[in-house]
Amino acid sequence: MKYVAIAIVIVGGLMGLAVPDLLTAMQRSRQKRTMADIRTLAAELEERAEKTGRYALDAKDLHHLDGWGAPFELHASGNDYSIRSYGRDARRDDRDVAGATTDFARDIVYSNGTFVTYPEGI
Repeated sequence: MKYVAIAIVIVGGLMGLAVPDLLTAMQRSRQKRTMADIRTLAAELEERAEKTGRYALDAKDLHHLDGWGAPFELHASGNDYSIRSYGRDARRDDRDVAGATTDFARDIVYSNGTFVTYPEGI
């Protein structure tokens, strides 16, 4: 009986260490998928701009979802475009912070061919 209790404590401790790592890995996976989808959308916008001479959205663009299942915020007009994922919290950030971030809730922003706000290390 004593050995069973010790085994339960050990397994519980290992689970306590593994679960946060698993959750972090899942969020990183969602970020990577979101960034890949943003690159795909941007390539489609760039291809269309090559043909038409300006950036413009198509109805099919509005149905893309990020890694968390929320729709992207897309803007395109004339010579500019931007693609935004609201991140894990599915809310637009009050202010944009350029550069890398470690917060999964921060927006991921791509504008005119480059990531403006993006996850650190990806």
